[in-house]
Amino acid sequence: MHKTSSSMFMGGFIAVSLIVGGASDAHAAGKYTKKEEPVVANQTELTRPTRPAPGTESQQPGLSARGFILGPRDQVQAVNEKQIKVMQKLEAMTPEGDPEKPELLFRLGQLYEEGARYWNFRARELDEKIFEARGQLTDI
Repeated sequence: MHKTSSSMFMGGFIAVSLIVGGASDAHAAGKYTKKEEPVVANQTELTRPTRPAPGTESQQPGLSARGFILGPRDQVQAVNEKQIKVMQKLEAMTPEGDPEKPELLFRLGQLYEEGARYWNFRARELDEKIFEARGQLTDI
């Protein structure tokens, strides 16, 4: 096999860099030493977590997750119904060959889907009330 001068040069360069690199690593290992010391942290009044006094209730925010989800839902549905009316008018005015017509129909479908989700959620609320009422009947 015949080696060219560039491949011989690369082979020599790699060999020299490995030798020099290995020597410097060996020298560096003896130069630096690390000692591990245990850290002792004393608890003070500033770092100790505070606990409420027995018998006092912790103050919680006035808005629960359920209230956050249920509160604006009816307002969102009212806006959704207005958007549906506007989209229906736009769809009725748009000619069949207009390239924007599919986009309008798609957006109208999304609004219908959002309304269906709202009414499905309302129906599940009624199921929950029925379930709670059945539980109260069995407690009697």
